[in-house]
Amino acid sequence: MIRQSIAAVAALLLLSACGAPSATDGVARARVRNSGPFGLIAPDAVKTSGTSAFKGLDQVTIGSFIVGFGTYDTLTGKDGKFGSAARNTLVGIDDATLRRITDDAYARFGQALRQAGYTVIDPAPLLTGARFAGTKSYPNLYVDSSGGLFGDKSTVRYIAPSSVPAMKIFAGDVAGTMGGFGSDNPIYGASDYVQSSGTKVVHAVYLLNFVNDARASGLRLTNAAKVGQGLTVAADATKIGVVSNSNGTVSLGHPITSDKEFATVTDATTSGNLAGQAAGNLVTSLLGGGAVQSRNFDFVARPADYAAAAIDAMDQANAALIGTMTRMK
Repeated sequence: MIRQSIAAVAALLLLSACGAPSATDGVARARVRNSGPFGLIAPDAVKTSGTSAFKGLDQVTIGSFIVGFGTYDTLTGKDGKFGSAARNTLVGIDDATLRRITDDAYARFGQALRQAGYTVIDPAPLLTGARFAGTKSYPNLYVDSSGGLFGDKSTVRYIAPSSVPAMKIFAGDVAGTMGGFGSDNPIYGASDYVQSSGTKVVHAVYLLNFVNDARASGLRLTNAAKVGQGLTVAADATKIGVVSNSNGTVSLGHPITSDKEFATVTDATTSGNLAGQAAGNLVTSLLGGGAVQSRNFDFVARPADYAAAAIDAMDQANAALIGTMTRMK
């Protein structure tokens, strides 16, 4: 009986080692997540709500522009009793770089609106007006480390352009915060501005992550986590809202990944971490449980390449979102 238990544990640990997480240096594109029975319903490339807000829209001011940058991500896999987790950290990109990217993206967003035929009005009267400025503000680096967006304990750093007085978060734009309750939410200050000026207000948020699932689609021998780099604008959370007499939103239904490489991926798992996993798996296996393998991967980014990939992905998102807005005129 003892020999059989030892043999079973040894076999389990051997098989689980084969299912350890892995990584590739190449770009892995984000997958489109279908819905409905058996996952057969593909989402629209761009989702719309409140379409009447976009009809006749020609003159706008930008009330809020926020970019969320994922910096820590967890991707998991499971085959029967064998679990795996790839814990991914973005390395080499500081907040100053993220702010420069945000400033560039903000300028390009305004330019994209103008190229699509919109007249973009100076936002200063809105941003500094007593009603809007008096709504809830956030520090111009809002960090969400509650996890959930990009896996367990994931971290997202939200930044607004350096030229704006304060970060304003409209309800529904950033996960985990309403942006202010009741009249403290900036949408009410924006609504007052719309009524007094006749100019509609747009608010935009772009959510970027640096890592994607690199496993082959379809049938495969293992479901162990495998990751690859890919600057990706996330679906659903990336959106443009319009405050008008009626409010509307366009949001990405498909994630958009830049093809540009920006990082070298290294295995940062320590020997102590591996030893701890082995010991833990031995105990759980003796008790009849499964084995879990985890690896820590550092995505060591080259700042210039990271910035180029981020802007490329957001430019593609602009084309999709603003293109849809224009067609609803």
